[in-house]
Amino acid sequence: MTLKFVDPSNGPPPAASYRHMAVVPAGRRLLVLAGQIGNFSDGTMVEGLEARYEQALVNINTIVASGGHIRGYRQNHRFPCGEAS
Repeated sequence: MTLKFVDPSNGPPPAASYRHMAVVPAGRRLLVLAGQIGNFSDGTMVEGLEARYEQALVNINTIVASGGHIRGYRQNHRFPCGEAS
């Protein structure tokens, strides 16, 4: 079984020696994402804890969306974050 490794060009670069996504070949269905941090696609970090959390979720969505050709995948564009008290 050969995995396809993907780092989408519109997402942030990997922060270490890993790939953002590995896609399992036909006949199998498994999408594996590396842990994400709150950085922009140019590698700069977002300021503030909640903003980093929200950016990490945006990064996850961007990475998964790059595999949008996967049949049955439904993209969720919004990740609500609670207000700070």
